[in-house]
Amino acid sequence: FQAYLSNDLWKELAGHSLQMAEKLARGIHSLQKFEITAERESNGVFVKIPQALVKRLREKYFFYVWDEKTFECRLMTTWDTTDQDIEGFLFHLQTLAKDL
Repeated sequence: FQAYLSNDLWKELAGHSLQMAEKLARGIHSLQKFEITAERESNGVFVKIPQALVKRLREKYFFYVWDEKTFECRLMTTWDTTDQDIEGFLFHLQTLAKDL
């Protein structure tokens, strides 16, 4: 923990997670086919994804279905989430959304 707490490494890693979550939320919002259900206040994005797309998305990406009734999903970013991860997810989501 000493390395993690020294030189504000924890803050740098947390900041990166937040930036990636914001990029993810903005990208989902721009698709205009999905409802973001809560303001992003952490490294999590809550969004309703139609059930038919959830299984197909999970073939490539790990996330939780937060509410099985509404298919509200919890998408999380971490210290090692890359721009390419976000762009790949958004591209795949956009591709699948064409079937809606």
